[in-house]
Amino acid sequence: MGEYTPERNILYDPKPEIAVYLGISFVDFKNLDPVLEENYDEYGGISSYTIEFSKGYIFDSYIGLKTNHENKVTISVNDLKMNSLIYQDALVDSIVNSTKPLESFYQAIEDINTLNNLRISKTTTAELLLRQNYISLISTLETYLAETIVNKVSNSDKCLVNFVESYPELEKMKFKMSEIFKKQTEIQMYAINELVKIIYHNLDKVSNLYESTLRIKFPRIDILMKHVSNRHHLVHRNGRTKNSDIIKLNKLDLESLREEVVYCVEFIEAEIKKNAYY
Repeated sequence: MGEYTPERNILYDPKPEIAVYLGISFVDFKNLDPVLEENYDEYGGISSYTIEFSKGYIFDSYIGLKTNHENKVTISVNDLKMNSLIYQDALVDSIVNSTKPLESFYQAIEDINTLNNLRISKTTTAELLLRQNYISLISTLETYLAETIVNKVSNSDKCLVNFVESYPELEKMKFKMSEIFKKQTEIQMYAINELVKIIYHNLDKVSNLYESTLRIKFPRIDILMKHVSNRHHLVHRNGRTKNSDIIKLNKLDLESLREEVVYCVEFIEAEIKKNAYY
């Protein structure tokens, strides 16, 4: 289900914004098998969404939500949109204002290395830290990928045009010819907002995005994808695969991931430097 909004002129799917409102990832939200029901006001507009999950979910920690029973909740459209705007604006500002993604990346790698070199006697604590460092390495790569492409699209008209012409979500946008000059001034923010929404550990999609927008080659991702799969199980399945096998990490796994992450970033930087396109 979706709401047709004149402002966007596309079919609006509220599910990602509901996930943010509930404080969970979109992947976790989908895993709860949500069913959305639109509630209308007296004028025929959508006033709220009632979300029912086939799997039980506890809402006690979410203040202000109207709960019917433990797996059903109602959220007003006004609350949802306000929360989404605050979150999106903060995220956009954070990424756009990061002008030195490579410098930030190396600093994050150094911080992770420092944590990894700590001597911890308690085995369970050491294993937990190893897991967190592993997850952080992939998050550090995601942050670099997001900040780099947003920076290029923000500062290069050619990159902006490439993105607009190749990104499917923006192809859906429609507007009147009388709005063309107004839309021209807004298109960069539309593009940046779309870039911010991308899940940057989806490396297949990101590699296509980089190649079509920046006109560069993207490094190999086969080994990284295996690490990303491990990260998914660590974050969402408490370290177990779909077959309930436990993922056991060691220092060599962390070093392997670190090498792949650094290789990916340095490959991209080299491609950008030799490309006079910008």
